[in-house]
Amino acid sequence: LILEEKYIAGEIPTPISPPERLGYGALGWYLQSGEAYIPSEISSDVSLFCRYSLTAPTFSVSSLAFTYDGSSHLLGFERISHPLLDFGAYLLYEWKRDGVTVGTAPTLSLTEVSDAGEYSVTVTLYAGGDTVSFSVDNISVKITPATVKIPKISPATYTGLRIYPTVAPSSLYTAS
Repeated sequence: LILEEKYIAGEIPTPISPPERLGYGALGWYLQSGEAYIPSEISSDVSLFCRYSLTAPTFSVSSLAFTYDGSSHLLGFERISHPLLDFGAYLLYEWKRDGVTVGTAPTLSLTEVSDAGEYSVTVTLYAGGDTVSFSVDNISVKITPATVKIPKISPATYTGLRIYPTVAPSSLYTAS
């Protein structure tokens, strides 16, 4: 896109608003030398270029709390979007706990009480040759241990026969 504006020598031009570019934010007008353009009197021809940077996706992520039930619970983004995701851009994820990478998928599967703690995630958007990363820290995961009722086993007299447990195993405990 080439826009041409003509000014008389000695005038101070007012730069026009930069053209919009899907998924990018304008950083401003720059001279061909790479210096930021500061409006001043024109004494010769000047070419201005708009510089852009890839914008970060919009997202929503929240903490997770549940009572342990032996099932898998997913920690991830409730919503993450960027207009260029519909045009070949893609996201890479890095989940960390205590500074150690614990996953690179869009979600983390948490199943154990020991999975409770503070997590962080860094997401990088790749669009063509451009990238932008953002991080979310202090994502709290609280997993409450389940209260398990263990049935009362009535005493029996040993008769020499094998005694089988009357407690059936479940996802919360095993019987032996």
